[in-house]
Amino acid sequence: MEMDAILAVALGGTLLSGGKFYIGGSVIGAITIQTLTTTMYALGVSADQLPVVKAIAVIIICLIQSKKAQEMFDNWKARHMSHQGDLTGKSEGKAANES
Repeated sequence: MEMDAILAVALGGTLLSGGKFYIGGSVIGAITIQTLTTTMYALGVSADQLPVVKAIAVIIICLIQSKKAQEMFDNWKARHMSHQGDLTGKSEGKAANES
């Protein structure tokens, strides 16, 4: 029961390290948890195995919300955006040379 509450809040967008709480996001998180639970039961997963799946989800959310993961995403985004700028700049320079 407690794991469901933690997972619902985390899925709702509240950082587990502390942060602003959004009730709408937590409601969406709770609906997502209930959908996950219902789906797992429909797939034949036993009630004993369900907490393991939820614990893995909590761990994945914690990893995604970590500072290291945020830094990695920011670095990837910066490289991706600069690469797009290089491609755009090359095509604009080529068009200017042709005219």
